[in-house]
This record gives sequence, C-alpha cells and structure tokens, in this order.
Amino acid sequence: MKFHIGQGEGMTPGEMTEWLHRAAPLSAAMGARVIRLQEGSARLTIPLRPNINHEGTVFGGSLNALGLLTAAAAALNRLRREGCQHRIVVRRSEYSYHRPAAADPTAQTEITDGQWSKLRPALEKGGKARLDVKVKVTAQGKTVGTLKAQFTLLPPKAPDLDEVK
Repeated sequence: MKFHIGQGEGMTPGEMTEWLHRAAPLSAAMGARVIRLQEGSARLTIPLRPNINHEGTVFGGSLNALGLLTAAAAALNRLRREGCQHRIVVRRSEYSYHRPAAADPTAQTEITDGQWSKLRPALEKGGKARLDVKVKVTAQGKTVGTLKAQFTLLPPKAPDLDEVK
C-alpha cells in the first residue's frame, strides 16, 4: 500500500483513517478513527462497542492495536512531511495494562524533533533507521495503558523487475 501524497505533505485525519483501514483492515473492524494528526503527533480512538469483552470493557488486544496504530500513524505522517518514502515495520512492541477501559479509549503520541534529528542522517542517505515511540492510552480521563514500540524504517522498495520497462 502506497501513500498518494507528495513530498513535504502530511495527511489529514480522514485520509490517514482511510489509509489505515485499507492497509490494516483490522483497524476498520475496530472502528479506529484518527482524530488529530500533526507533524509528529497523532491521536486515535476506537468505540467501546465493537471492541467490548466479556467484562463490558475494551478487549486488551484492541487497546494494544490502538496504541500500535497511533504510533504508526504519527511515524508515517512525519516521514511523509520530511519527504521520506521509507516504509515502517514493527520491530518490537510492548503494551502495559494499567486499568480496564469502560468507555471509548483514546491513544496519543508525539515524536519529537530530537528523535527525528537522530534519524535524519540515515534517512537522508537512504538507509534504514530505528524509531522508538511511546503511546499513552486513556479512557474516562485516566491512563488505561501505555505502549512502547520500536519501528525499523526501511528504504523504499526497489521496483519489481516486472515494473521496470
């Protein structure tokens, strides 16, 4: 799945939501929605209803997925704004559950300029880089969990031989 935006352009929350639903169909089934997307930050939410468990709270796997989707949305949007066509893959992910979420949860993250300045040399050379992202998940005004993810940023794929004419 490729982004259809130019270098230096970010996506709107609606565009990122649509892209996530196409690229990761589970996000559509969960009802994931991007509610804020800026240069290096993202805020996503999911409704309780399709993500409910037997206890009447949000299923733990949905909270984990919400955190990972939020981290990926922030990283992908920042890459595009920086003019990079790198792809991201999850290298490592760890979710810590603090309390049940009995209402629609929201996840938020911010990737700082300092983090990007460390990545910039590798990205400018077209090499791979590693990005650590922390996400806070809240519901009813309280932190329900935190996610720590590490992404590997890979250079754009070389065209398939069939694509080269």
